Amino acid sequence: MPEKPDCDYNRCCLVLIDLPAPDLFVKLPLSGKSSLAAHPWTGMAAVEILLVFAVFFLQGAWPVPDVNEPYYLGKAIHFWHPEWIADDFFLNSADTHEVFYFTVGWLALWLAPWLMAWVGRVLTWLLLAWAWWRLSWAVVARRWVAVLTAALFACALERCHMAGEWVIGGVEAKGFAFVLLFLGVEALVRNRWNRSVVLFGGAALFHVLVGGWSLVAAAIAWLLAGSQRPALVTLWPGLLFGAALSLPGLIPSLSLTWGVAPEIVARANFVYVYERLSHHLVLSAFPVFFVLRFGLLLCLWLVLCRRTPSTGATGRLQGFVTGGVAIALVGLLISALAALAPVRAAGLLRFYWFRLSDVAVPLGVALLGTWWIVEQLRLRPTFGKPLLAAATLIAGLHLGEFALLRPFPTIPRAVRVANYGGWREVCTWIAASPDVPPDARFLTPKLNQTFKWYTGRSEVANFKDIPQDAQSIVEWWDRLLDLHATGHKDPQYRWHDSLTELSLDRLRHLGEKYGAAYLVTESEPPLMLEQMYRNRTYAVYRLTPAAATPGNRSQGEKGGPGDAALLPVRRLIDPSVRNQRIRFVTRLSSSFDRFAPWQSPTNRKGGSSSVCCQTSSRAARSSGRSSQVSLSTTKTRGSSSIPRKAARRAKVSQGQGRQQVTGKSACKMWRSSMPIFQNHRPLTTR
Repeated sequence: MPEKPDCDYNRCCLVLIDLPAPDLFVKLPLSGKSSLAAHPWTGMAAVEILLVFAVFFLQGAWPVPDVNEPYYLGKAIHFWHPEWIADDFFLNSADTHEVFYFTVGWLALWLAPWLMAWVGRVLTWLLLAWAWWRLSWAVVARRWVAVLTAALFACALERCHMAGEWVIGGVEAKGFAFVLLFLGVEALVRNRWNRSVVLFGGAALFHVLVGGWSLVAAAIAWLLAGSQRPALVTLWPGLLFGAALSLPGLIPSLSLTWGVAPEIVARANFVYVYERLSHHLVLSAFPVFFVLRFGLLLCLWLVLCRRTPSTGATGRLQGFVTGGVAIALVGLLISALAALAPVRAAGLLRFYWFRLSDVAVPLGVALLGTWWIVEQLRLRPTFGKPLLAAATLIAGLHLGEFALLRPFPTIPRAVRVANYGGWREVCTWIAASPDVPPDARFLTPKLNQTFKWYTGRSEVANFKDIPQDAQSIVEWWDRLLDLHATGHKDPQYRWHDSLTELSLDRLRHLGEKYGAAYLVTESEPPLMLEQMYRNRTYAVYRLTPAAATPGNRSQGEKGGPGDAALLPVRRLIDPSVRNQRIRFVTRLSSSFDRFAPWQSPTNRKGGSSSVCCQTSSRAARSSGRSSQVSLSTTKTRGSSSIPRKAARRAKVSQGQGRQQVTGKSACKMWRSSMPIFQNHRPLTTR
């Protein structure tokens, strides 16, 4: 049965409150002529949506590029402009989110990538704010409550997720899918099942997993609705239209394994689930703290379910969230069976069983928690006012932390290299240098994510840019193993820290094998290759011989072609504009290094005991290392030659087997324990 419509009477809104007892109509004083249950567009509604947008802006306004923006926007740019990095392996792999690439990629014809990212972000956040405003009003029809529910949802999602899912951030396909998910849940709450099914099908159009799991959760909500659910025969228009709408997103996903040998598909699934994305897909790989905090949020949700009606609007919302939790429980069972049959389990775990629960539980807690607080304000004001104050305080503290971070320059979250300033300098030099042709291909550091974004040049492979089709996943993994694997059985030493650890013959062989004529890697230790550019952190080498021309001369630390373009970056990383707290911590760490009681006098002075420990670590590692590792990986420190990786890892005190703690590492541990430092990385230079 459809809900009774709200009506207008003496500038008051009669809102239906669903209770187990007979329906009651309660007058809630609202501004405006009519209830927003029918969504009239007024000036106050626009202000409320803008405030919700401000909440999302505060949380998501990280520097460009954000974590997944080089991945998705790079594919979108290449979709509309194939000449951009024409022969890159990842960009030429199968396109899964074609609707997103088609919808957003055309902006690259007129906008630079960074401006394209900001335009996409603002559009996504505006649509999310509008969709959330509608959803919040469907549950709690009161002015300004949507702003509070949006802040509580953002807080619960940011701080209590289990599988690393997020909604508010950089522009990518699932951002638009979550807009349609919010609208679908709003239609579900309003008892408009056909509309909700169509909207969930639209979510699958942009992101097949977001929309697909939403349809499953809606089906579970329909089963739990009991006598209040509509007859299945009345839902066939929505099911038919929603299925047709989802096909452009579903067919590219299904085609990822068409015509591929089963053994290739099995290996691709294994790599995808266990090697690359286990932190999203396998429960045993989640941090224990993440699981515990999500469990506490789930307990809060169960308490709210006991405090709110299980019929009507709140009952349908409970059913949808319960559907998301049920999907996660199935993923938990599959993760438990992974130890017995990992290959078979990988074929199922790749479908992100925990994605919807990470979003649905915070959504339910924010909306039903606010609904319950509003009811307490009406029934027991002396009890409801402290609850409202506590919810407002939690939302304010969460947003206040992000408001404190925004004035200070921070490193983009997509940057995963050792030194941001040096990385920007070398990328800007590559992009501007006439000695590097546009079709050049590079061997690059394994963990970099932004080389193509900053340079517009191709690379052989990096750890972030995993393709989606089975054949390309296997080839991508083979490339990573070929470039960066040590061959050591110990997982701690599985990967080279730097390409400088490879021999010169090995580097030339890899360049010839993958058509890469250039190498960008750490500048220390220097390699016996033609050096084209060098700064304090990174260097560019030519792997293939080139004719001696004036343009091929080596570039020093300063005076390169990209110096003018790098002035804003150098101002950004200048110590005078850093956070005062970071400078205080740095000074404090130097004092700790001088008086640290946990260090022996020999170790503080760099005596022989530390050198012997590091040398023994090198001997232990060299026994299991592949013959391809170059002996030129040593780095002179004082009077001894010590391997770079061993010098960093073998800090174990003799006789005790306990890792040494320096003053700087103690300050890092202190900073990592403070919430204000956990969501960003300050700008630093070496």
